[in-house]
Amino acid sequence: MTHPTDGIDISKDHLDAYSAPRRDKARFPNDPAGFQELIAWIGPEAARVAYEPTGPFHRDLEDALLKAGLHLYAINPYHARCFARSRGLGGPPTNGRSGAASALAYRTVMLYSV
Repeated sequence: MTHPTDGIDISKDHLDAYSAPRRDKARFPNDPAGFQELIAWIGPEAARVAYEPTGPFHRDLEDALLKAGLHLYAINPYHARCFARSRGLGGPPTNGRSGAASALAYRTVMLYSV
């Protein structure tokens, strides 16, 4: 049985999110307004939200998601990459940063959806 899981790739300027059950992705600004948009996009049905902590850029997001009552899972980036390789997903695509961010968010979701 899978559980609704959303994954977030965090950067200084934006958040790339992927929802496993909906197979949907979206980008939000990494600021308080973007956090609220992301929380609304995730919705109440998400069982968990997985992300890779990124320097100082995840801290405010983490606080907003916790205050919204979401269950958070901080993932070690090395473990996510190893899991992705074991599933045949390989490394990030070479077609630019946005592709890599989407793939990273997807791998994050896959890691916690099994």
